[in-house]
Amino acid sequence: MARTLQAAPAESDLLYLCDSEAALNKVSKWIGGGPRTTLAGDANADIMTSIIECVRETVQKGARTFMVKIKAHRGEPLSELADTQAEHARQLPSECRQWTVRTPSMTYEWNDNNGVKQPTAWSKKVRKAMVRGGAEYQVQEAMNHAVIISGHLGGPLTLTLLGAPVDIGALLKPGSRSLGRLL
Repeated sequence: MARTLQAAPAESDLLYLCDSEAALNKVSKWIGGGPRTTLAGDANADIMTSIIECVRETVQKGARTFMVKIKAHRGEPLSELADTQAEHARQLPSECRQWTVRTPSMTYEWNDNNGVKQPTAWSKKVRKAMVRGGAEYQVQEAMNHAVIISGHLGGPLTLTLLGAPVDIGALLKPGSRSLGRLL
């Protein structure tokens, strides 16, 4: 996207056909976003800065940029041509490439249900997963230290503490029918 916007004359209208909904959503956040829109924490801030500057320059020169989502891998001739050009760009020598340095931002990985590693940058989804994972850990820790009393009315009671059965009679205070402090 950035390369196309850089190559297009800023004085001319541009119709940009894009098969990446994520890219279009990222750019659309800047349309009418006002002064609170920021690139702080954006893993691709350098690329986004280039895109935003190209669009800003086009607007200042009185031209328009239309970005339209098209379906990927459906035989759309221009989409197929773009895919071919992208493949050729991946084969270019490193001195011809732009934005090849990995971002210094932290990424997170997890294995999906099929065991495939899924990388991502920080997001609300990652935060929720971490909170959920922390809660699941706390529940497991509580279960590991659970006290379970089992038995039947009028019969002997069994106390299970940390996974090992304990003689409940030995825990009773002499002459009492209540348990002393266990933990």
